[in-house]
Amino acid sequence: MVRAAEDGRLAGEIDRTLQRAKDHIEAGRFAEAAALLDLALGGVAPSPEALLLRGIAAHRLDDQRMAVSCLERAVALRPDSELIRYNHAVVLQAAGRIDDATAAYRHAIALKAARLRLDRATLERVVFDGRMESVRGWALAHGADYRAWPCGPDDSRPLPAHVYEPFRPAPNEDFLAVLDGASVVAGSVRASHFQYVLTADRALLADRLNLIPRYHLGHGFSFAKTVAADGAALIDLLDYPPRPHLAGRHVLLGGVRNYYHWLFECLPRIELVRRCPDLAIDGWLVNAAPAQFQLETLAALGIDRAQLVPLAVPCVQPVGRLYVPSVRRLADAVAFLRASFTPPPVDAKRRLFVSRKDAATSRIGNEDAVFDTLVPLGFERVLPGTLTVADQVALFAAAGMVVGVHGAGLANIVFAPAGARIIELGGGRTRDFGFYAEIARVRGQVHRTIGAAGDPPAIDPQIVARLVRELL
Repeated sequence: MVRAAEDGRLAGEIDRTLQRAKDHIEAGRFAEAAALLDLALGGVAPSPEALLLRGIAAHRLDDQRMAVSCLERAVALRPDSELIRYNHAVVLQAAGRIDDATAAYRHAIALKAARLRLDRATLERVVFDGRMESVRGWALAHGADYRAWPCGPDDSRPLPAHVYEPFRPAPNEDFLAVLDGASVVAGSVRASHFQYVLTADRALLADRLNLIPRYHLGHGFSFAKTVAADGAALIDLLDYPPRPHLAGRHVLLGGVRNYYHWLFECLPRIELVRRCPDLAIDGWLVNAAPAQFQLETLAALGIDRAQLVPLAVPCVQPVGRLYVPSVRRLADAVAFLRASFTPPPVDAKRRLFVSRKDAATSRIGNEDAVFDTLVPLGFERVLPGTLTVADQVALFAAAGMVVGVHGAGLANIVFAPAGARIIELGGGRTRDFGFYAEIARVRGQVHRTIGAAGDPPAIDPQIVARLVRELL
């Protein structure tokens, strides 16, 4: 009886440790998760679940040797786990072992196909060997209408290294391609939606169609499981149901219900379509259930809600004729947004504290304490998500200094004047994201970052106040 009780207590402690490790990983605290697992499980024969979590933490810390070792041990203990097989493939891919990663993905897919009782014909239709090609290369090889405009070097974040090689020779240019019989693969990874093009002959066109934030790294596309340096790709559409054929002529604008990604990755593509006045357009392909701010910005640019065709997520949407504009360079996106929305200059003296009080994740646990130290310095708290786009633009156009918690609301610094001082507060998985530093660089603004620490993450209010005084 005593032994059973002791075993139960130990099992409960291990379960709680695993849950805490999961919480750390979900919050982006990978070093904390790794340390917890190493300390708590050092003297215990690790379970497949513990090895899986330790491998994921190592992977996100870029220790791929440890990640591969943990996942190989987990596979040996539980070879019939789809989840473990999948993550094994992810870390092999990140380690550069593309052939091994492809084999591991095929193991995971086979397990899933067996669970779903799929016949061979169905499986071959949705899981196949394709290839990744540049839009330019594919269009020119197939005689498709391809229109291009030179631009500066692409300073957007590129595709992950393991899928970028086929596109290195591509010139610096914006483009719009016209494709017949193609399909749009629509899905999501974390908070970001993606929309890529799959041609009728099973080529995946991906360069400059969708920026992949760094939090996708290691997963790449959720449907292009591996991509070799020569462009050979394993495509898995098991989780992407086909939609009925969409007749007519449609622009792939794409979209996501995230203010930053919408403003910088999607909306500026409209300018390239406007450069082609001969195009007959029946509709615009956007994300499912567009947010109010998306509808507002589109209306301001002359695109009515009735013209939108929302894409289900996930799905494969065949389209009769597809117009495919490229994602713009950051500098060009900034220029487009300012030309389209920024009001006339005003005397920029307002001091804004950009809050995340209305967000699902706070990012820092002591926002109120930080703001309280800034009130005597003339700051006002703003919740951008509660305002119309027009009001956000006007507010930030009048701002001389902005202090804000990392989040989509900070995208509005694009409308702040050159010379504005920006202090970004960040923590967790956002600590290394350079989105707003890049916008500030392009705009000629002063940008500083203060990182949060602890659990939950917090920032010393006095450090913020001191930096504000230095920049005044």
